[in-house]
Amino acid sequence: MQRSRNGSVSSLMSNGGGNSHTSRKASTVSLSGPSPKFQTTKVKFRGLTMDQAKWQWSQHDLQEIVRQAIKDSSDASGIRVLPLDVVTEALPAEVHRLEAHSAELRTQYKLGVRKRRTILAALRFMFDDSNIDQNSVTKMVNDLTEVSDNLDEVAEELYSVTDQLNQLTHLRDVHSGGALAMGLHKLNGALMKHFEEVEKLRGQVATLEAERDEAWKQAQEVAQDFDDLADRMVDQSALTPLSPSRRSSRVIIARKTSLRASKAGLRSSYRTHSARSSVSSRHRLSTAGSPALRSAGANIPPVPPLPLRTPLGIVTSSLPTQSSFDTLSGSPSSSFKAIDEAQKELCEMLGISVKELKVQRTRRRSVSGAAETNQRVDSPTMVRRNSEILSPGLRL
Repeated sequence: MQRSRNGSVSSLMSNGGGNSHTSRKASTVSLSGPSPKFQTTKVKFRGLTMDQAKWQWSQHDLQEIVRQAIKDSSDASGIRVLPLDVVTEALPAEVHRLEAHSAELRTQYKLGVRKRRTILAALRFMFDDSNIDQNSVTKMVNDLTEVSDNLDEVAEELYSVTDQLNQLTHLRDVHSGGALAMGLHKLNGALMKHFEEVEKLRGQVATLEAERDEAWKQAQEVAQDFDDLADRMVDQSALTPLSPSRRSSRVIIARKTSLRASKAGLRSSYRTHSARSSVSSRHRLSTAGSPALRSAGANIPPVPPLPLRTPLGIVTSSLPTQSSFDTLSGSPSSSFKAIDEAQKELCEMLGISVKELKVQRTRRRSVSGAAETNQRVDSPTMVRRNSEILSPGLRL
């Protein structure tokens, strides 16, 4: 169809009644006219970036815009989403195809406009001439009608392609907005559920605090009753109480301590534990890293052995014995009675009995005897020296 139109126009221009000057002039006029550019017209509204919006608008305006957007997206019936394969593969491929077809249609429309202008220019110069060929005029008019119809079809198809591109772009935007709205709905549901759980936990905490206060109140009343009973018993027996602190005061102090701990949480215990661990770690590091301490620990002398409880070779055969003292004093039991009485008084002052004192003496003697035996076995030189002290006459 396009080729037939081209052929008809060329034949018309070649058979224009021998007026070659007229045909050259018409072609010159047709080529000098402007062709369609299909430029995009910018609208008067322009969106701002996030930084520009923060710089130009106030916080109240931004909150109002966000609130209105959330309100518009709150209607679940307006959500439209696409499958993932359509969004990632089919939709971009269709947009690319329509854009290529739109470029082809614009090219065809530009060619049709040029042909129409050429035919119109030829008709105008033909009517200016006195010799008018009726057949040529009729053929040119038919060609002009055919070109005009073709331009109408191309314009309509171009409008359809442009509208499809706009629909696909709008569908992609609606999909993005719907996906964001679904995410906001999910976050809103999780937030409302969290708020409900928080309110439920707050109610439980309030109930537990009321029960705790009631328990502390009852404990304080019981402690007060116990203190009153103890005071009455002390008044009746006229004895000094063993503990100067009252149970009710201790209960009050414990209650205040518990309240402080509940308000502070686990921070105090955590800080105490961390402080202790840091102090112990610093002490271990200082002890392990100090060479002076290591050398001092290595140079500590050993503990000397205990002295042996052995006689020193002093002759006591001429000294009077206990029986002789008793005989000389004339009252053998008076001194023992005085010692026993003094011992009893001392034990009463210390708060122990005489039997416990005797048991401790027996234990000390057994322990000291075992130590003597070990030292004698371990140090034969000491045994020889003691024997020399015991029998000095052997050297002579």
